[in-house]
Amino acid sequence: MKVLIQACEDLEIPIEAEVRSVTIQRNASSCTLSHGNFLQDARDYIDEISEEEPLTTEVADNLDLLWKDSGIQAAYEKRASFQLNDSAA
Repeated sequence: MKVLIQACEDLEIPIEAEVRSVTIQRNASSCTLSHGNFLQDARDYIDEISEEEPLTTEVADNLDLLWKDSGIQAAYEKRASFQLNDSAA
């Protein structure tokens, strides 16, 4: 997902407003991903997801919203333009 978010920025593909307003739970407090640089916020959020702990419902829901976003899907369709590992698809 992080690669797709970066591709949206590099290819100037907009992320839908619905995803921009998603509220996430992080460290028992909520944080809205709608600060000046949404794509950077989303990358930071993904960086904070622990690979050693199970995904929470909130994290899974937020990743699902990002995946369903038309901008993320457009970036995925242009995956030949950047390196997207097979294991990430």
